[in-house]
Amino acid sequence: MTEKLGKIKNSLQDARSSRLIFLSHCLLNQNACVRGLARPPSVIRELVDLLLAHDITFYQMPCPEGAYLGSMRWGQVKKMYGTLMFCRHCRQIAEQICDQVQTYRDNGHEVIGFVMRDSSPTCGLKYAAVTADNDQVWGWY
Repeated sequence: MTEKLGKIKNSLQDARSSRLIFLSHCLLNQNACVRGLARPPSVIRELVDLLLAHDITFYQMPCPEGAYLGSMRWGQVKKMYGTLMFCRHCRQIAEQICDQVQTYRDNGHEVIGFVMRDSSPTCGLKYAAVTADNDQVWGWY
């Protein structure tokens, strides 16, 4: 019996690294960016290459803006997204992501962290366009 359980356990092992990082959607899909703001044609290659070089898998988080307004939306600033409905939308996404993180951790995976996209009104961690005025600079900083 013990020998049979050992064979089953060995047959379930695979090559996964069990290390993963959560990424903002647009880092892996430039089509999610507002028109005119995407710089690379597809993905942020340097980030993907770095993760793959260290055997780190990635989880693509949903784009709050794209899921709410679609891929043909106009560029907006942070204050424009400050509605009760959009906040509720983001809260639902955040709860789902937290559930995913917990599920991975409960199953022995190492969640390394999160990579956000600065300059995004919803995913920017350090800076983003807050108000629209005559001096506002749009695009990648």
